[in-house]
Amino acid sequence: TVLAAFLGFMGSVVLVYMVHGLKGKVNDVTTIENNSSIPVYATTPMLKRDKLREYYRKLVIQLEIKNVLGRNKVTAVSSFRQREGKRFNASNICNELSDKGYSVLLVDADGKLDAESLLSEVGYFSLASFPEAANTEKMQKLIDSWRSEYNMILIKNEDISQGSLGLLLMKLADNNLFIMDSRRTSAKMVTEAEILNEEYQFPGMGFLLNREGYNPNVIVQMLEPLVKLVKRSKDKQ
Repeated sequence: TVLAAFLGFMGSVVLVYMVHGLKGKVNDVTTIENNSSIPVYATTPMLKRDKLREYYRKLVIQLEIKNVLGRNKVTAVSSFRQREGKRFNASNICNELSDKGYSVLLVDADGKLDAESLLSEVGYFSLASFPEAANTEKMQKLIDSWRSEYNMILIKNEDISQGSLGLLLMKLADNNLFIMDSRRTSAKMVTEAEILNEEYQFPGMGFLLNREGYNPNVIVQMLEPLVKLVKRSKDKQ
C-alpha cells in the first residue's frame, strides 16, 4: 500500500513536469525575468467582464506612473502572433483612458479590428488605420499629425512574425508594450524579443504578461479544440 501510494505520488509529479515541459509556455513573470533584461511593465490576469473596469483603472495608473502612457505619446502594443492579447489589452486601456477624459486614438495597424463590434463592447474612442503602401516618411508624418489631435495614441500592431511593418512601428513609437500570453506564447520567444530589442533598440520596451496565473484544467484544454469545432459547425448552419 505504501509503495503504491509512493509510486502514485511520483507518477503525478512526473506527469505535471511532462505537461509543463511539453507546453513550454511563458507561465509567469519569473519565466520572463530569467530569460530577458527587458522589464515587465504589467500583468493582466484572466478577468471576468464585471471586473474589467476596476482592474484596467489600476493598470492605466500603473502604466502612467512608469511613463509608458503619457500626453501626446505613441505606445505600440505588439506581440509575435495572433490571439496573444493585443486587441483585448489595447482596447481596454483605450477605454479607460477615454473615461479619464483623454482624447484617445487606437490605430489598427493590421486591419483586423471590427470597429462597430469593438466600440459596442468597450466604449468610445477614435479608430484609425495606416493607408496601404505607406512609406516610413508618410507614416511618421501621419503619427505626428495624430499627436497634435489626440492626447493618447495606441497602435495595435501587426503580428511581428508576419513582416517588417510591425518592427518599423515599434521603432517609430515612443514606448512599446510587448504582449506575452501565459497559455500561447512559447518561452523561447522571450529570448527572441530580447534579441530583436538589442538589434533595433526599440524605445521604452517592456513586457505585459497576459492571463497571468491562468492554469485551466488539463481535460478542459484537451476538449477545447472539440468545443471550437462544434461551435464552428453550428455557426455554418
